[in-house]
Amino acid sequence: MIEMPEDLHKSKLKFIVKSPELSVQLSGVLVKLGAIGLSVAKSETNNEQEIITTAKFDNDERLMAVYDLCQIISHGQVNCTIVD
Repeated sequence: MIEMPEDLHKSKLKFIVKSPELSVQLSGVLVKLGAIGLSVAKSETNNEQEIITTAKFDNDERLMAVYDLCQIISHGQVNCTIVD
């Protein structure tokens, strides 16, 4: 799950994942995609184990590109493969 925080100027993306391992992988990828800051915290709102990763971007186009990519992939109808 990915959310856009309610800030007036959007500079952060909030990701909610179900495992610490996935949170670590996600954090590494977000840095490669241009995140300039990350915060990671356990969710306090429910009984399930959820990790909240918030990524800060200083480039609006990059932020929106990551957001749009996540929205497209979340539909479950996209497969990605590295090819020659």
